[in-house]
Parts: sequence; C-alpha cells; structure tokens
Amino acid sequence: MEVAKKIRKLLPEAKLVFGGTHSILCPEEVLKHKIVDALCFSEGEEAFVEYLNALKNGITTPIPGMVFRLGDKMIKGAMRPLIENLDKLPWSDWNFYGV
Repeated sequence: MEVAKKIRKLLPEAKLVFGGTHSILCPEEVLKHKIVDALCFSEGEEAFVEYLNALKNGITTPIPGMVFRLGDKMIKGAMRPLIENLDKLPWSDWNFYGV
C-alpha cells in the first residue's frame, strides 16, 4: 500500500489494480483500502485485458474475475473459469522492463 500511495501521489489519475496471491486469498482485506481501484481475484490474463477495454469504453457491467469501484459502489464479476490450456497464452514480453 505504501508503493500505491506513492504512485497515486505521482499519477493521481492512474487506476491502481491489484492482483496476485494476496488479492485472490484476501480480497476484502485489499479492497478495504480506498486507494485500490480494482482487484483481479482469479486468473488475470483475460480479466485484466477485459477490464482495460471496459475502462476505455466506459465500464457498465461486471467483469468476470474482477472487482472494481464505480463511483461509490464496488462492482464484482463472477469467478472466471480457469484457463485449461496454458499453452494458448503468449510468452511474457519482458522487454518493457529491460530484461
């Protein structure tokens, strides 16, 4: 949360989206912090892309695998099914990070 606070200070309009093990196991604990704009509570490969597209087009409906703030409300989608064939996912592009 300390890093999120620093990011919010530098980029006040940025959407802060949380994911990973802690977000999946304890979403209520993460979401109690008002700084969190959205949380992915299942596999994020498809959910996060869908969330980004919804942001671009104006979010109006729940997104499977995501919880997000819409005004004063929290909008929670259904659990997204597991990706059965992980081989269909592209390899991560680490070039962005200089790796």
